[in-house]
Amino acid sequence: MNFEPFPRQKIDNQLANAKTIGNNLKKNGHVGQAESFASELTEIQRKQVDRYLEEELVAEERVQKPMNPNCKVSVVIPSYGERGYILRPIESLANQEGVETNEYELIVVVNNPSESPAKSAKETNADFERKIVQYQSAIRENQETLKLIKFINGEDNDVEISAQEKGIIERIKASGLKVYAIDKASSGKTLPQEIANVGGARNRGVAEAVARFLEQNRNGIIAQSDADTRFDSKYICNLIDTFKKRPELVGLVGKLDLEPEYGDELISLTSLYGDMKIAYTTLIDDLGKRESGFEDVEEIRFFEHVHFSGANMASRAVEAALVGGVPKIAGGEDPGFGERLSDIGVIDRVPEIVVSTADRFSARTDVAAGEGQRKIKLADSLKEAGTVLVAETPESAMAVRNFRREFVKAIKTHDTASENLKKLFSYNNEQLLSDEELELLSRELTGVKYLSEIVQNEKAVALGKKALDKITENVEKNSIEEASEKLIETLKQDPQFAEQYEKVKNEMITYENSWVEKRRRKTTKLLEAIYSWITGGKDMGKGSIWNLISQAPENFGLSQDDIKTFQRYPSIFDKMAEAVNQSTSIDQAMSRIEKSFPKEFILAENNPQHLKLIELRAAHETFRRVYKTSY
Repeated sequence: MNFEPFPRQKIDNQLANAKTIGNNLKKNGHVGQAESFASELTEIQRKQVDRYLEEELVAEERVQKPMNPNCKVSVVIPSYGERGYILRPIESLANQEGVETNEYELIVVVNNPSESPAKSAKETNADFERKIVQYQSAIRENQETLKLIKFINGEDNDVEISAQEKGIIERIKASGLKVYAIDKASSGKTLPQEIANVGGARNRGVAEAVARFLEQNRNGIIAQSDADTRFDSKYICNLIDTFKKRPELVGLVGKLDLEPEYGDELISLTSLYGDMKIAYTTLIDDLGKRESGFEDVEEIRFFEHVHFSGANMASRAVEAALVGGVPKIAGGEDPGFGERLSDIGVIDRVPEIVVSTADRFSARTDVAAGEGQRKIKLADSLKEAGTVLVAETPESAMAVRNFRREFVKAIKTHDTASENLKKLFSYNNEQLLSDEELELLSRELTGVKYLSEIVQNEKAVALGKKALDKITENVEKNSIEEASEKLIETLKQDPQFAEQYEKVKNEMITYENSWVEKRRRKTTKLLEAIYSWITGGKDMGKGSIWNLISQAPENFGLSQDDIKTFQRYPSIFDKMAEAVNQSTSIDQAMSRIEKSFPKEFILAENNPQHLKLIELRAAHETFRRVYKTSY
């Protein structure tokens, strides 16, 4: 890929004719309405965008090939050690429906630090070791990713690709999708060490996209995602349609589905417990609302913004520049970007904008941020204790909830003087931090505008953790199963809730079991056909089985959608083929399949973890019905 430095004069030439409707029109609800624009920015806005592009792109190597005049969406993806996943987003973008490939483009920012990362105060030795292993792997994988993208763009090189990848790349080339790589991984090209992270990489790609739209004299859409993401086939079409129909929007976050790594027992169990933890936390919040008489619900709506996820968020281009782009931090950059956008206009959740991302262990982000890091912590707990431990009672959990809410309010209203913090940092008439510590915290919070800034402040984080630990220090640790049972029993003290809960739970169990039974019937039919074929002396290797069922799926009780599922999740087919090869009967094969996919093939009442998840979700749905709240 050819690059050229971003000329300083070009910034002025572009901005002289640019238009966006910014902060001064926010009160009238007109922010971000212009898709094509020709009048001038306000002087303040011109300087903001000018400063952003100058800071981010002057002396940077730019993508030389101009943006297609028809381009409406520029998709930005950071990539750090993602050689094994990067074809997922590229392939899915090549298969978009309802749009032409000249209406969107993809920018991949391949990024790593120039030096081995240092250990932070938040990291355990195990955390740091994982980070170093990730870094060492990423250095090699990033170069392979760069080669792969060059190969997609027609450059002949020594990149290693499998036969399956070759087919995928041929289809990508045939689609006409434009894929650009920004090299922030090679020697002499990396971002400065302090911002060579996921936020820095996202921001570099966003700045590139802003400049490319301005070169076309348009305010387009910048979508951001991750290198392990698979885009829904209508993703681009729905994104364009949403911003067109909702001119008030400056940014949005879409729906994120987690795509399990099927067949791995630990990952499957971790995902199940992860869902339980989310459902448990949601129920705690429900209980807190009830105990407060729902008086704080509107207050929560006001102080808590729409939570952005880097896997599926989008904004208008010039508005992204007006807020200074994406925070250049190692985790929490996505909600931080959402906070910034909410200052200048309307942001919202739009469930029609859908992506799925790999549900996996990942040490790519800051240890305290990111779904991958959360999964690592859950897996560690499962390996050590056989469950996830919860150090809270319903009472202490509500205290933590209320504490966090009041703390967020104090930051948002800039009321972080030590005297106010002293009122907040108390529990059961006991002060959680000393006067000296409160003074220190107050100083650390001075000038803080966004919550994402606090995550990077190790002193503030340590003091916050100390206060929270005091709330729960005398609480006995229980398994999440036990804690969930206590929480549901607390809610069932309301007779109306108790009556409705049993009905909802039974509805959900019946629904889940209907899908389990459907899968079992279909799989049994498939196994019967495969074993009948094997009995005839045929080869039962994985390749042979795949050729058999993919060429005539109807003979095995399968549809074309089933074949597509196997293609999308190859680990499902691999595990099923493995079960066939290791078994001498249908019953043995089914038993092995159940072990690999317990949630999908075992009835809820025979799967205690899945049943507990259903009970938590039933309790939340009951809460919504009984108390008539959707918040």
